[in-house]
Amino acid sequence: MRHCRAAVASHGRHAIHSSLASALAWRYCQLLTALPRRSSEATAWGDLARGLWSESGCLARKDIAAVLGDDVALKGQGSQGQGGVVSLFVRRVLP
Repeated sequence: MRHCRAAVASHGRHAIHSSLASALAWRYCQLLTALPRRSSEATAWGDLARGLWSESGCLARKDIAAVLGDDVALKGQGSQGQGGVVSLFVRRVLP
């Protein structure tokens, strides 16, 4: 829970775009949901992800679960989602 509060506090600085922050928070929510006895922490991260998602512009037209999968997706249940994450910072690996 301490990490969730730190993420909320750093959100005001906009170090990364809210769509990427929401995708990372949602994936962490999915991971915590798959683990036993972590449901309250997963709920907090899910709420944070939904809040960030609502600020992400045109992506906010769809529900985050429809794009990135349900919170139980890592358990093999529910929807896997229709979207993905793309990095626009392409770097050369080989010289």
